Order: sequence, then C-alpha cells, then structure tokens
Amino acid sequence: MIAPWLILLLSSRLLEGGGALEVNDSNPVEHVLIRRCCRPGYDLEDPRDSAATRFRCVPSPDSEFRPEIYSPEHEEFLAEPPAHWQILENTRPACVEPHELRYVARNQLNPFIVFADGSARIEISSDDALSPEDYCLGSRTLLACLPRRNDSLQAAATMRQKIRKCCGEMAVYNIERNACVETSGKASLEDEQILLLGSNENNGKVAAFMEMISGSPKSGCDGNLTIIGEARFSELQSDGSIIVAKHNIPAEEFCIERVQAKDSADLLPVKVFACLEYANRVSGVPVRDIRFTLYPVGFIISAVFLAATLATSWLLPASHHVLHWRCQTHHVACLMLGDIAMAIIQLGGTSLQGEFCRILAIWAHFFFLATFFWLNTMCFNIWWTFRDLRPASLEKGQEMIRLRFYSAYAWGGPLIVAGLAAFLDHLPETPGQTFLRPRFGEKQCWFYGDMEILAYFFGPIGILLAINLLFFAATAHELTCGLWKGEFVKSTTER
Repeated sequence: MIAPWLILLLSSRLLEGGGALEVNDSNPVEHVLIRRCCRPGYDLEDPRDSAATRFRCVPSPDSEFRPEIYSPEHEEFLAEPPAHWQILENTRPACVEPHELRYVARNQLNPFIVFADGSARIEISSDDALSPEDYCLGSRTLLACLPRRNDSLQAAATMRQKIRKCCGEMAVYNIERNACVETSGKASLEDEQILLLGSNENNGKVAAFMEMISGSPKSGCDGNLTIIGEARFSELQSDGSIIVAKHNIPAEEFCIERVQAKDSADLLPVKVFACLEYANRVSGVPVRDIRFTLYPVGFIISAVFLAATLATSWLLPASHHVLHWRCQTHHVACLMLGDIAMAIIQLGGTSLQGEFCRILAIWAHFFFLATFFWLNTMCFNIWWTFRDLRPASLEKGQEMIRLRFYSAYAWGGPLIVAGLAAFLDHLPETPGQTFLRPRFGEKQCWFYGDMEILAYFFGPIGILLAINLLFFAATAHELTCGLWKGEFVKSTTER
C-alpha cells in the first residue's frame, strides 16, 4: 500500500509544471509492452541476501501480479495494470554499453515509480525517465538498465565495505513528511560521505576506506525505519558495522542520513536509521509484548514438569529394562534441555550477544532435533512390536542391541543436521558462496530468518512427523484389521 505522502508529493510536482513528471496517460499508446522479470508464481531474489552472481527468480507466495502504477491523469495509483499494457512474461531488457542491469527495490524512503504510460523513475528527485524497453518489473522490485560504474574503480570498490545513505544523492530525510525530499545541492555520494561522517574524527578515518551507496538497509522490517541515534555519537567499525549506545549494529542493518527539521529548511545532525528492534535495544525500553513474558514462563514450567517426569520414572526400577521406557527417557530429557535453553534465551532477551548467544542457539537446535528423532524411534518401536499382533518380550541382550541402533540413529541424525548448521555458520563469508548459513545470533539467539529455520529445523522435523504419521497409520491398521480378523476366525471356529 502506497503512503499518502507519496501521492501528495507526486501531485505537487505535477502542479509545479516541472519537467520531472510530465507524463500523460489520457491518450495511451496501444499495446505498451511491459516486461515482467519472472514467470507467474515467481519473483526476483534480492541479490543482497544471496551470494548469487546473477539475478534469479525464486518461488513467491503472491500468485497475482499487481505492480503499483501511478496515473498522473487521475492523480492516484491504479488497482490493476491499464488495459493497453501487454505483459511479456519472463523477459528482461537487453542493456547497451555503458549501461548494465541493476537491481532496484522499493522502500519506504525512496520508492521507484511506474507510470500508466509505461515509463518509470528510479528516484522521485530525478528527472530521468526509463522507457519500457529499459526495465522489467517484479512484485515490488525491478531490474533496470542503468549507467555502469567506473570500470577502473569497480574492482576496488567491490572490495570495500559499504555505507548506506538512506535517501541517496541530493536528498535528505524530512521529519514532517516522513520521507526523503530532494535538495538543491549537487554533491556526489563521495562528497556526501565526507559531510555525513566528518563530524566524528574516528568515523571520518574509518569511512575514508569505505564506499557510500544509496539505499535503505536490507533488513526484514519492510522499510519501516526509525532514528536510533546520531552519527557523531556513534562509532563506525572497520567491518562496516556501527556502535550506537554500546550496541553493535551490522552493516546491512542500518543507514545514515541528514535530517530536515519540521517547518524549517535547516538540517539537523546526521542520524542513524535502523529497524524498530534496534531502537528498543538502544533506548533500553523493553518490547511491550505479553508473549515475551509468557514464553519464558511456559518454557520453565514445561522444564519443571519434564524433570518431575524423569524423576518419577527413575523411582520405578521395574520399568528400567523396558526398551520403550529407555527411548521415552531420552525423549523427555532432550525436550527438557531444549526448553531450558529457550527459557535462557527468552529471559536474556537483547542482553545475550556474541559467542554465548550462538552457543545457546546451537544447543537448543540440537536438543530439539534430538527430541523429534527419539520420538521417531518410539513410533518405529511401537509399530515393530505390533506389526504381527504378536507382542513378545525381548531378552536383555536383544534390548541392548536394539537400543544401540536406536541411539545411533536418534543421536546421529541431530548431530549431522546441527553439526552441519554450526559448521557452515562458522565458515568465513567469501564472495561466490552459495550455501545457506543459519546465521545464529545475528538478529537473535536463534536462526536469522524463515529460510534458515525452514532448511535446518522445520524441514527435518516435518519429514520426521510425516514418517510418524505413517507408523501410526500402519499400527492402527494392524490393530483394527488384525483384531477383526481374529474375532472372525474365532466365530467361524466356534460354529
């Protein structure tokens, strides 16, 4: 949904009579060819979240293609593409030197604009329009043919750390409009870099070896940024991160910008922008969500009762030789240790950082996986016992042999999955790497995002639960059909 400030800004530029938005859709050209970058059901992958060297299309939950299109004639955004648009699926523009294909994402501070006549503008403050032949559209992104950077500096630039200027060149952030506005200055990003960070001696020295780029951070807060501090009171690090009020914020999670005061053209000191979660950490104000109070309480209560279950079972020595009891004991112990780890994580909140945070995440990951692997062995053992409706007691030696096989599976499976995740997470980041890292402890003491937790946690658990359902169905079939057959044979014999 487009913010009202954007419509007002576009309308005001039209009324000014400037050449920046001279677009007329009252007499549209028939069959304007608009390129869609991917086929239906797919969308562009953000290259900043991947080590891919080319722009890939990945499955998208959004089945409908509804790009946000502005109509200057009606001064509003259209609910669907104009009738004169002809969409070319899975097609990209062919760039001509000195232009190259570059990824552009819509964000709150500076969204690109697509007009009803097919033209597009990357920045509102720019007078340069792209023709339909120069770009292709994603859901909230586009690939555009833009001027190539200086090739002689390109190799060196890619090796330097990046600093993000939220609003880009010749623009500042306006508090009253809650948006970026253009300025009359003609300073380049290199000049802006000196201006933005030169007020702090340390930041100026560190920034001299970095490159300033346009754009908001690639965080998961959907462009909903907030001011978390001033650049002059912050400490820029050589790896591109910044320390604000003793909290380290990764390079890809913040941007800096000059701020324009309300009802004034004066500029306030340079601010640091990041997601709201960082504002809560820096200010020391806890997140006011009842869930963050209930979660640790629930984990602690669960751990207490699981410990009581273990203690009670140990007080019944008669059951110690039973194979199912041994599997159940391992299952309960793993679940208890996983709950204890999650309780510590929830109670620690944002105070848990660094290597200890990553160790807790790996601990919880391993024991929760082991919980479901042991549950899987219990389901298998039940099915194996009742598969022929002839439950038989095993000798102690047979039980120990089977327990060894169960233990090798139930401990080895989690060790492989959790060990692989921990190994990949500790590998240094290198250009061109294509594997998915769990990124423990970067955003929280758990996985970084949805794709990471799906690959290393929900995916393996989902497979185990599906297998458990098969064992349950097979056991239920044996019990119901076997008992029915037994009664049928008995009744036939009696007759």
